[in-house]
Amino acid sequence: MKFEEKLIKLRKEKALSQEELAEKLNVTRQTISKWELGQTKPDAEKLVEIAKFFEVSTDELLNETDISKSTKSYKESSVEIKNRNISIRIFILGIIIALILCGIGFIKQNNAKKTNEERKQQAYEQSHAAVEQAKKRYEEIMKEYETIEPQIDSLKLEIKKLRNEQQKIHIEDFGFSDRYYAKGNEIDEKEAELSKLQSKYTSLQQEQFRLENNDYTGYYSLVEPNTYMIFYFVAAGVFGLLSLIALIYFLATRKR
Repeated sequence: MKFEEKLIKLRKEKALSQEELAEKLNVTRQTISKWELGQTKPDAEKLVEIAKFFEVSTDELLNETDISKSTKSYKESSVEIKNRNISIRIFILGIIIALILCGIGFIKQNNAKKTNEERKQQAYEQSHAAVEQAKKRYEEIMKEYETIEPQIDSLKLEIKKLRNEQQKIHIEDFGFSDRYYAKGNEIDEKEAELSKLQSKYTSLQQEQFRLENNDYTGYYSLVEPNTYMIFYFVAAGVFGLLSLIALIYFLATRKR
């Protein structure tokens, strides 16, 4: 089949008039007519444009093979190329998604490690501060002991002395007199003061015991970095799935 015959057949398959084809190719109708009559042939540049327009190769336009078979073969190869490109895009998409997920997992893992280090440091600083505060309070308690113990001993002696004086008044006044009761009130005041000091002394002892037996270790909860391994597994799964889809799609559409 000659070039002019192929051109006529291709034009008619697209249901185009000579004038419409001329408009598509940016030539005159007379030029199309001369091509189809075999009077002239298009130059190389225009030949490429015609082949592209009818979706055939330039060799298929110029050789003697049947254009219907050539066009079919060309279209099949175009479909295969298109399907291959789609498969490649799916595969590349899998790579991109997998890389993004791996990046997220890597960043989160590093952040988790950094957070754990910060929590450890914070717990250490809190423990150190608590120990220093406990030491300071312990020293304060020891100083208070030095003040309270002599006061307690002194009050006990005063109360004992007041009781002796009250007993002496009882004997001198032959019974319970105003002086006796006045001395009793004085004794009650001293005993109340003594009771308050003894209560404070007991509280100091309890606080001292707590300071001596407390654990000042700072506690903290760790963020497990391996938790974010899931991002890597998901990334591998997504990449594998999309790669499989790309392969199946390519194989299923290759012969269409």
